[in-house]
Amino acid sequence: MSVVIVTLLILLFFRVVYTFIIDKNIRLLSASHKIIYAIPISKNQIQRERFKPALGAFMDFIFLNAAYLFGIMHFSNSTMYEFLFLLLSHVFIVEPVYYFFHRLLHVGKLYRKHHLFHHKSTVVAPNTSFTFTVVERFMYTVLFSFPLLLTSFLGFLSLSGLVIYVIVFDLLNMIGHTNVEFFPRGFYKSYFRYLIYTPSFHSQHHTKFTKNYSLFMPIFNIIFGTFEPSTAGVFDQVSDYRPLNKLSEKPVSN
Repeated sequence: MSVVIVTLLILLFFRVVYTFIIDKNIRLLSASHKIIYAIPISKNQIQRERFKPALGAFMDFIFLNAAYLFGIMHFSNSTMYEFLFLLLSHVFIVEPVYYFFHRLLHVGKLYRKHHLFHHKSTVVAPNTSFTFTVVERFMYTVLFSFPLLLTSFLGFLSLSGLVIYVIVFDLLNMIGHTNVEFFPRGFYKSYFRYLIYTPSFHSQHHTKFTKNYSLFMPIFNIIFGTFEPSTAGVFDQVSDYRPLNKLSEKPVSN
């Protein structure tokens, strides 16, 4: 068995372990940290989401193995160019494609047959970030693998770069679904609010549905007019350890 396949197997196991640990411990953190919605997660949601991280990680494992075995993806030594190309391809390809694809998933049959399954979770948890129908999850596997495939095509992808990319992507994805705010107070007064999302930002997508579509970069919502105006207010309120007690509750400033 090649080093690549063994590494991907270890990564698969590691992803299953750390997603389980994070999902379990976020609920403990929420008791003493800046919780966004002080609403219990139902047992049905916990059961629905329980095995979805493992399923998603397994689908990624199969796809990446196939790309390697069929010669679509190959590896070289790690360089700084590798991370530059991974970052640029994510920002300029994955982010805009995801934004418009996500908006499309909120229309008609696509929403009812696929994306509704994800939106059954209005109060989110880390496992929610992996909870999709098989078809929708496979589409994300292909889209989110594009920076890896492009960087490989350009001759800069290393095996360590692939592992780092996948883990960082998972962590960013899970952060938005924690229902706990980690970012420092005043974040929405900085320019960083255009470049990186917060748990408060994505929580508003799960309660408003037609706002805040972006993956990790809110700037696309601002450009295309889908930014939820209450996001900064929600952020400020929960930053003062004042959670929202209803999904329809509007933030109240001090």
